[in-house]
Amino acid sequence: MKVILLFGGKSEEYEISLRSAAAILPALRSGHTPFPVGITREGKWYACPEASAETIREDRWQEGKLFPVTFDPNGSSFLFDGNRVFADCVFPLLHGTNGEDGRVQGLLDILGIPYVGCGTRTGALGMDKSAVKTLAASAGVPVARGLEVRAGELCDPRTVARVEELLAYPLFVKPVLSGSSRGSGRVGNREELIPALRAACAFGGRAICEELIRGAEVEYALLERDGQLIGNTVGEIDPDAVFYDYDAKYKSHSSRIFIPARVGSRAMAKVREYGRRLFHLLGCRGLSRLDFFVRENGEVVFNEINTMPGFTDISMYPMLMHFEGLSLPEVLDVLLKDAIS
Repeated sequence: MKVILLFGGKSEEYEISLRSAAAILPALRSGHTPFPVGITREGKWYACPEASAETIREDRWQEGKLFPVTFDPNGSSFLFDGNRVFADCVFPLLHGTNGEDGRVQGLLDILGIPYVGCGTRTGALGMDKSAVKTLAASAGVPVARGLEVRAGELCDPRTVARVEELLAYPLFVKPVLSGSSRGSGRVGNREELIPALRAACAFGGRAICEELIRGAEVEYALLERDGQLIGNTVGEIDPDAVFYDYDAKYKSHSSRIFIPARVGSRAMAKVREYGRRLFHLLGCRGLSRLDFFVRENGEVVFNEINTMPGFTDISMYPMLMHFEGLSLPEVLDVLLKDAIS
């Protein structure tokens, strides 16, 4: 296939996108022809045919020849350097806002170009932590106690009282519309609450306050092949930190991963049950990674979903697929076939 690898983007997870693309580019089998297309932090699209895994990973992909990309809504194609490229599909390796949230998927739908992964509606729902947890709870999947706070409520003295009425310290504050724990933090007392809410609201104007859950943090990967879901193994993360924040995920090498997770067969079965239920409920397609907590009493609590999980060298999704017996090239073949079927 002719595959446009789309990476970068106006997102707080720009660097993670580069690392995912750098991992996938050399893993594509020889039968596929990749066309790397990078999106700058400012949102400009460029075809970069000379880009390699190394230059993408090191954010040097703009050093070679670049061709501005435009779109042809009438021709189901991309245009660059005066040439029209009819891609078989696009692999949108975009994480976070302006990519994983369904915006790029909507553009590709308008252009009529197939793409790997979940659609517009699913991406938008999955990115909205408040919406997806409301939907999960309505489907009988346990979620953490919490409430949403908007930027306009930060000056209202009743906001702190409203949070404290529901939650005890310590608690967590997260942006509603952000990934990789950007803007998230643990709050130990009243003095830390408003600054944490302000930091979280910097990512889209909405924050969510949630109870501290004591237990294990686990992740569950699903791959769709011919209408059937692959995924039996659950992985566990021991962040060796206060919580699994951005640094613990991508900068520190002290976090430990356990596959399978050390949570017992009953909790493992619940994670699989809830994960598959949410995959279908949200209308996921191709792949997703669903994250849960397992309380000390064994209760499984849904945390969030990643509709385009990371493919970096330390990402849980390819690790779990490898444990299922699928190499990264094999996973990519399944995803590309699914995208055009």
